[in-house]
Amino acid sequence: ISTKSVSIVVAAGNEGDLRSAGASSSGGTNSLGEQAGAYNLITVGSVTNAPAGTATNVSFFSSRGYLANGRSALDIVAPGEGIQMPTTNVPAGLGSTATTTANGTSFAAPAVASVIARLSQFASNRFTAVPSVATDAQDPRTMKALLMTSATKLANWGQGSVLGGTAGLTGSLTGGVTSVTQPLDPNQGAGLLNANGAYSIMDAGKKSPTLQPNGFVIIQNSPVTPTGWDFNTVKLSLTNTYQVSGKVGGSMAITLDWYRDVGAAVAGTNSILGMANLDLYLYSSLDSAFTNVSLTAQSISSIDNVEHLWFTNLTAAYYEFTVGYTGYDSQGGPTITNEQYGLAWTFAVPEPSSLLLAALGLTTLWWQTKRKRRA
Repeated sequence: ISTKSVSIVVAAGNEGDLRSAGASSSGGTNSLGEQAGAYNLITVGSVTNAPAGTATNVSFFSSRGYLANGRSALDIVAPGEGIQMPTTNVPAGLGSTATTTANGTSFAAPAVASVIARLSQFASNRFTAVPSVATDAQDPRTMKALLMTSATKLANWGQGSVLGGTAGLTGSLTGGVTSVTQPLDPNQGAGLLNANGAYSIMDAGKKSPTLQPNGFVIIQNSPVTPTGWDFNTVKLSLTNTYQVSGKVGGSMAITLDWYRDVGAAVAGTNSILGMANLDLYLYSSLDSAFTNVSLTAQSISSIDNVEHLWFTNLTAAYYEFTVGYTGYDSQGGPTITNEQYGLAWTFAVPEPSSLLLAALGLTTLWWQTKRKRRA
């Protein structure tokens, strides 16, 4: 179905904590349902249903990743515990107004699917002047990148395997290069569904790589805005570069998503062609010309078809991020040399320093005083 540009959303399953069923210990990681561990879809776990801004707990029953091979298979979480709904078991005298509550990741998955439907409708209206951009915005890879980049990190969010410090685990950059090999949290994926955040990133519009190799030619475009998205193609052994316009710092998030490749259906089943190994790199520079860049962080899983970087106190600087096509696991079939991907990002723009604000205030006061004297 992924070849038909349809976003597939599945429930993670309800085997996350088996203690509720009388078992002696939690199901923990690798407790996802069989379908939830598939590639090319969005797997949704559950959080408690609470007023806006207070849904902070992953439901005890929500199934977890990682899978047995270490792959990050849980993508995002949404309200699925304490969901209120009408009931047909109506006590006498209540008419049809009785409600009940229910739990399950099966309630969380439709919340994500409905947001995708609304985003798709918005894309049709927002980019109606350029139908190809609307189509790119609606691609499942773009949708997944938008949802995961905008997701709100809940308490104890952390990436499973991080080298070069604890930056990926704590959300703080402590120096050196942070290398992530398990991009998502096993309990909450990229975090809690944030529909408004996904809308804001999509609304920022599609951007093109600042530098994109194409044979012996490098296509050059303008720097990208601090928030945006792209649906594009990267060539084997080459790298697409996105340079952010202006100085950014503080919080940031980037998600890269692509398909495990499938071929034409044989006897009703899609054939597996293999999977590209794409990597996500973040570089910093002291100047806007990017004359001397240094590697800050990288998400370089060799088994996932998603990469994710997130920080909360990135040092203010000029940044560029790159999508590199490292290699291809052909699974015994042909090697695909051009891989399509969805990409979404958001960087905070540092607020002016207090010294600058004070200077602006003095300038304003001087100007007002001058105008009064003239009057």
